[in-house]
Amino acid sequence: MLHVPGCRFDGVAHHCCSASQQSGGVSAWQPRVPCVSGKAASRVLLGALLPAVDMCLAVLPVVDMCLAVLPVVDRCLAVLPVVDRCLAVRPVVDRCLAVLPVVDRCLAVLPAVDRCLAVLPVVDRCLAVLPVVDSVEIGESVRGEDVYIVQSGCGEINDNLMEMLIMINACKIASAARVTAVIPCFPYARQDKKDKSRAPISAKLVANMLSVAGADHIITMDLHASQIQGFFDIPVDNLYAEPAVLKWIRENIPEWRNAIIVSPDAGGAKR
Repeated sequence: MLHVPGCRFDGVAHHCCSASQQSGGVSAWQPRVPCVSGKAASRVLLGALLPAVDMCLAVLPVVDMCLAVLPVVDRCLAVLPVVDRCLAVRPVVDRCLAVLPVVDRCLAVLPAVDRCLAVLPVVDRCLAVLPVVDSVEIGESVRGEDVYIVQSGCGEINDNLMEMLIMINACKIASAARVTAVIPCFPYARQDKKDKSRAPISAKLVANMLSVAGADHIITMDLHASQIQGFFDIPVDNLYAEPAVLKWIRENIPEWRNAIIVSPDAGGAKR
């Protein structure tokens, strides 16, 4: 029951009066307040709450949809740092896209570049030869003298050989009594025989060139084959480095008695 001060309820509605009226006293008239039973009040409250309940029920599908997309939202939040990094590199990507046409053009000319690189060694050799001018001038008189021309035979072998031939000829026409060519490493000594069809015997050709240039005597060391001496029509002294090498080994290698000398082939072992 809903109790209102100054009212009495017996299950039905009553009009309430002031306390002064109930006690018989005289006072100013006051309006009567209707008294409502508990069931009626519940109906009133339910009637007031029903619209709110209807609204809640109406938004329930939306709430369900929100709950359904929560995992997607979580995944989106997880990739946000990656998105930020992608946005940070966006200027670099734009620049790369801007140079793509240039890259395509570079790729188009790559075959030509490869061909140019392939011929570079030949170009280098041509450039190395172009500025070389073999000009020899003897600085003093060699008339009636014995001249010794030393050429190691190493390095740029063709240039060195040609230079030696010019020097021999220059001394010979300058009336030198005798010209001796000292060649420790004889050029093309390994090509001393025709080991295959259409192969040259270059050692014989070098011997002829030295003779024609005017050499009177050849001094060399450790020829690849002793028969090369027979290629010359002039005296040839083939010296051996073995005594000097053995002396150096004995003086500079403490345990030389336990050392082993290795040869690349059987012919070298004989020497």
